Amino acid sequence: MKIMNYKIFIEDLSKLNLSKRQVINTINPHSYITAKDDKLFFEALHDSDLLIPDGSGIVIAAKQINKQTIKKIAGADLHKFLLEEMNKKSGKVFYMGAAQKTLDKIHEKIKLEYPNIIVESYSPPFKPEFSDEENQEIINRINSFNPDVLFVGMTAPKQEKWLHTHKE
Repeated sequence: MKIMNYKIFIEDLSKLNLSKRQVINTINPHSYITAKDDKLFFEALHDSDLLIPDGSGIVIAAKQINKQTIKKIAGADLHKFLLEEMNKKSGKVFYMGAAQKTLDKIHEKIKLEYPNIIVESYSPPFKPEFSDEENQEIINRINSFNPDVLFVGMTAPKQEKWLHTHKE
């Protein structure tokens, strides 16, 4: 697996096309190594519409291996950018994953810092895999809210694999 097999071609988040539905994942050195031995994780990363370099190790490897100069964009940078954009357009944001206590803090912070955003969330059971019924519950909650942006936060590689499997 080579770094150039991935779609890591964005230098500026302002050039991100927010008018179309797309899967955006991040890659760091740990994810890269993990994906070498995890076929579904590799597929999830490879099939992303956009994969952003979240780690200086990926930036250095791209330069050394591919002779490509790319800029590190942390997942936190993407998160902030999307919240700012959704605040401008009074968008809807859904958070799936994390403990309810964490999601409650997210709701409070968004209400203060991004008052135009409508936010909803769901904390699924903490377990390695979800049952078909649990997956359907998650999907129903997301679809009934119909968000402009969906943030999936269950740690890598679980979150990438879940989204890849259920993105339709």
